Amino acid sequence: MMTKRGIRTKILVYFSAAMALVLIMVAVAFGLAGRQYSVNEAKRQLEDAYETVTSRSGMGMGRGMRSMEYSMIIRQGNVLSDVDAIIVDKDLAIVQENSLTDRSARIVAEAAKDSKVSLGVSSTVRVATSDGAYFVKSAKLSETVDEYLLMYISLAKFQGITDRFQGILRLVILFALAITVVFVLFLSNGIVEPIYKLQGLSRRIGNGDFTHEDFNFTEKELADLNMSLNEASAKLSDYNEAQKTFFQNVSHELKTPLTSIEGYAEGIKYGVFTPEEASDVIVAESEKLNRLVEDILFLSKMESRGEGHQEKTRSLLDDMVMESIERTATFFRKSGRELSITVMEKGMKADVVAEEILRALDNILNNAAKYSNSKVQVSLTKEGDFGAIRITDDGDGISEKDLPHIFERFYKGRSGSHGIGLSIASTAVEKHGGSIMAGNTGSGAVFTVRLPLA
Repeated sequence: MMTKRGIRTKILVYFSAAMALVLIMVAVAFGLAGRQYSVNEAKRQLEDAYETVTSRSGMGMGRGMRSMEYSMIIRQGNVLSDVDAIIVDKDLAIVQENSLTDRSARIVAEAAKDSKVSLGVSSTVRVATSDGAYFVKSAKLSETVDEYLLMYISLAKFQGITDRFQGILRLVILFALAITVVFVLFLSNGIVEPIYKLQGLSRRIGNGDFTHEDFNFTEKELADLNMSLNEASAKLSDYNEAQKTFFQNVSHELKTPLTSIEGYAEGIKYGVFTPEEASDVIVAESEKLNRLVEDILFLSKMESRGEGHQEKTRSLLDDMVMESIERTATFFRKSGRELSITVMEKGMKADVVAEEILRALDNILNNAAKYSNSKVQVSLTKEGDFGAIRITDDGDGISEKDLPHIFERFYKGRSGSHGIGLSIASTAVEKHGGSIMAGNTGSGAVFTVRLPLA
């Protein structure tokens, strides 16, 4: 398995590499600029020397001293000049050396001869020698004498200055990198430590500890993440409590019919009840138990996003309402309730999991039939981008006490069964991006289901 690097290491590596790259680029740029400066400065000094010499070439100077005298004239024109001079003939043979620079003079004269430098031409020429690169420039001393003043300057003098600056720059780069490492370590600690704290919080949440913890981070992103984890913790805590309540309620709801079935079965066994007397109760309680288990399984399947999740299909709302009415028609006939439907808008379509919406409508219709006095009315209308299904009964309505909790799981109102039917309806509708509302009309209860239209 590949070893994963920590955030601190990555920040250190990337930031240091970026800083090093910038500093190296600066060093390279400085080196190139230094070399260009050396060339330009050497050419400038050589050009100044040429101007100085040509302006005073008519002075009479004795032989044997002329090379040194010309060097002195050049330095009088520019005390900082590094230009030296020797007198050569047309074949670049030294006529008179500069006694201060005899060795370099011979090397330059030989290199100029090898490079076939043209004498008397005002251009500056670069020649390579064993002592490094030189720039040379010549001037004819007299029209009567075939001798030339060969002026030259070494680039090594300027390069030495540049090299010293580059040495200082390298030390500065090393110091900057060291400062960068210290700064990045300080910066990364400021990032990594909060992450460790948030990691600890997430682990505690994973272990079932939903205690709220605020680290008071100053960074917005970390503070937002801290808040999100606390919100997730609160939701998980609520969900955990809901699960506990759910299992307690399920256990209670299952226990009631099982206890009744067990009691009547024992009554038959010990002769307390005749089979005929007990059979109706046992069958009724078994049916109740079967419906409860079926509702719980359906609710669990609907809320699950895993295996068994059904794809949505585009369906006509009026067809779905009619199908639900047909599915509940038997219950309405047995209870003697009248059912009517009014479709104000036909052809409305919605993308739904048909079985889930049908189950929601079935439960609402059955609930309306149970609590109505004589009739139930169903209407289908269009409200903006939603199709609205209203189911109204003529019963006593929903009490103000029960109304806020009517869709809560296992909440049983007046003469309720097991308190899960309307919870299934609410979950199914909201899962489809719709809404479900319950209220009173003054002459009964009304349930409104709104589904987004396709």
